[in-house]
Amino acid sequence: MNKSSLKPFLQLIDVGFTAPGLNGNTFPIIKNVSLQVGKGEGVSIIGRNGSGKTTLSRLLCGLLDASAGDILIEGRRIEELKKRGELQKTIGYLFSDPENQIVYPVVEDDVAFGPTNLGFPPIEVKKRVAESLKTVGLEGYEKKEVSILSS
Repeated sequence: MNKSSLKPFLQLIDVGFTAPGLNGNTFPIIKNVSLQVGKGEGVSIIGRNGSGKTTLSRLLCGLLDASAGDILIEGRRIEELKKRGELQKTIGYLFSDPENQIVYPVVEDDVAFGPTNLGFPPIEVKKRVAESLKTVGLEGYEKKEVSILSS
């Protein structure tokens, strides 16, 4: 099977997001974004401050709803995955500011949050935390505070 016949893992089709403004007006933040990402493929979103990077990231993980277009994950609409409670098993979001992290101040506890909430047994959570930290080069940081990671 050649690569072009594979379904993309993530697909954006003419995605747009319009934000509310003053006096009931709206203004577009993102317009007509189309993109395909294959499973295991790495992608970086870069741009100037205010260019829509954070908004796009929040759309991709379901924190915001698109005003236009479709976001598909493995061929399924993101809205369907959210309704079924399946989105959090597929997409994660890591805030750039450690002060905005959702859960715990300690690295291993914060990393363990996801697999714990997905119902993995404690021994599997511990294994996944260790593997994850090794993968991103953070072995030895298990007991450190998340806030020191960006310094």
